Order: sequence, then C-alpha cells, then structure tokens
Amino acid sequence: MQQDAHEFLNYLLNTIADLLQEEKSQERQQNGKLVQNGGGGGGGGGSEGGGEGEGGKETQQTWVHEIFQGTLTNETRCLNCEAVSLKTFIYLFICLFVLFVFLAGTVRS
Repeated sequence: MQQDAHEFLNYLLNTIADLLQEEKSQERQQNGKLVQNGGGGGGGGGSEGGGEGEGGKETQQTWVHEIFQGTLTNETRCLNCEAVSLKTFIYLFICLFVLFVFLAGTVRS
C-alpha cells in the first residue's frame, strides 16, 4: 500500500511539473510572437530559473523542482592510487530504504 502511494506521488508531481513546463514554454512562445510583431511592451531579458539538464537540454524550473529536486554526489576512491572520482546526479525523487528493527522490551503492552 505504501509503495502504491509513493508511486502515485511520483506520478502526480511529474505530471504537474510537465504541465507547468509546457505552460511556461507556450507562454514564452506567445511572448516571442508579440515581440516579433511589434506588440508587447519591451521587458524581457533574464531567464526565469531555467537550467541545463542532461545532454544540454534546457529544463525550466518549477515549484516542484524547487521543493523536491536535489543532488547526489558519489565519491569513488581508488585503493591503489588514491585517485578520487566524483559524479553528481540531479534527482527529483530518491528512495531510501529504512530498516526497522524491533528490539525486545522496548514496546510495552
């Protein structure tokens, strides 16, 4: 049951983020057409929280990303030459397995 709730939350937040990104993209396209046609009041300049995703693809940051996105850095050290390799991954959701240990005598009836 808990796994189903977790999967639903992942689906829901991914869908919301996709919809928000599509809405921002359409809004930017419409603003671009207004500027090209001579309409619109100027403004512009600056980005509104975009970022570079994997493969150089630009991803637009939404409130979903601001709340749930994080980075995970793996450090690997060679035992022979002591060289260190760092890899950083961006994630929206990370699964952490928590081991529940029941200790006798800690729960009272």
